[in-house]
Amino acid sequence: MISTQQAIDHLRPYLTDNRWDLMHDILRQRTRFLTVITEELYREHNANALLRSCECFGLQEMHVVDNINEFSIHRDMSRGAAKWVEINKHKDVRQCIEGLRNRGYRIAAAHPEADYTPETLPLDRPLAIMLGTEWHGLSERAFELADTRVKIPMYGFTESLNVSVSCAVLLQQLNHRLRSQDPSLWQLTSEDFLETLLDWTKKSVKHSEPLLKALAK
Repeated sequence: MISTQQAIDHLRPYLTDNRWDLMHDILRQRTRFLTVITEELYREHNANALLRSCECFGLQEMHVVDNINEFSIHRDMSRGAAKWVEINKHKDVRQCIEGLRNRGYRIAAAHPEADYTPETLPLDRPLAIMLGTEWHGLSERAFELADTRVKIPMYGFTESLNVSVSCAVLLQQLNHRLRSQDPSLWQLTSEDFLETLLDWTKKSVKHSEPLLKALAK
């Protein structure tokens, strides 16, 4: 069985130097410290815009609860973000939350009357932001299971943002705070870095699977 490093070394000659350097630069900015949970998004453009925000702000994974409304990926709407972000689907919000909590995450549900804002929400351990639909928000069950709540301060009559815009605002401010801290807190582990590099390399090299099968013989 070939190792992760052997597989990467075998595929490396099929990448340009620019592509190789770009993947490394982006991977050094990738994090699992922040993640997003969506619950039953029913508008395709919002789901894909939210996915794009997660990729742009350096999140390596996101979580989708889609028991009723399937989270479908649209290549043009997501601008290919699904290729670089791990999308974990769940049929039950409890199972999703408990899985993340077992990994050490604090679960913060978005709510207009929360005590915390993106500037004050604690970042002393990994954080998952949970978002619902524009009209109905999160389910009561999701709120009951969350550890805390977070809001985006509003100063207008409408007091509501599109869910994908809300996600972008929250991530931008939380990211700014997180990345001002020691990178060892939020960067990928060395093992995770290598595994992700291999995944991205395989996605960037045509016919990578036959090449790796030939190496394993």
